[in-house]
Amino acid sequence: MQFLSCIPIKVKEKRSAFNLINSLKYELRKIKLKDGDILAISGKYISLSEKRFYKLEYVKSILINDPYQEIVIRESTIAWKSLPGLLLSIVYDILCPNSGIDRSNVKPGSVMLYVSNPNKKAEVIRLTVLLHRDVYIGVIIVDSRIYPLRQGTVGIAIGCAGIKSITDERGKLDIFNRKLKMTKKSIVDNLASTAQLFMGETNECIPFVIIRGLDQYVEFKNNNYNLYVDPDSCIFFRALKSKPF
Repeated sequence: MQFLSCIPIKVKEKRSAFNLINSLKYELRKIKLKDGDILAISGKYISLSEKRFYKLEYVKSILINDPYQEIVIRESTIAWKSLPGLLLSIVYDILCPNSGIDRSNVKPGSVMLYVSNPNKKAEVIRLTVLLHRDVYIGVIIVDSRIYPLRQGTVGIAIGCAGIKSITDERGKLDIFNRKLKMTKKSIVDNLASTAQLFMGETNECIPFVIIRGLDQYVEFKNNNYNLYVDPDSCIFFRALKSKPF
């Protein structure tokens, strides 16, 4: 039987930009890392380190007369009107409300943006740990999201490196010996949800979670798996284009 363990790492609260690599080295000194460990990191923690936030009073509205939604549109690849004050958008190939821009855990009057180039950031972190700790790990950058027609948030991987992100189950047999035709399993999104249970959504101050026991998914190089599905190939988007029965 395979055993999975999670090690949350609590840090001192940060409210302004800081050096992410120095913070990472300092906080991870508490843990004896092993080859095959997976490091989940809060995307908001990285965004804060990069000073990826705006004061709304300084945003000049050009596209829409609302500074918050102005930033949402600028950050997104495409955006659609949804509920009042909310746009459904795609940013870094991820479907999310308001381009993942958040008002929580940031100073009043400001908003926090998604991590820039999340896959590249994950690879930098992976290589940093390899150079300084001489261990091969997988890295997942985690944010929260909602599922259609479901209440509550779950974790999602917005960036990753050094980990087999997805497994293709197509062609395998079910218990009745029927071949699976469509099933793929997102390893990184499942692990992001696991880490999110410890990270929380409020003032927990747990931006790092070490996930141990799944070393079969950790790779010695970064293979850049693509998790994105084009809207025309997405079962949700395709269904919304058709009329209900």
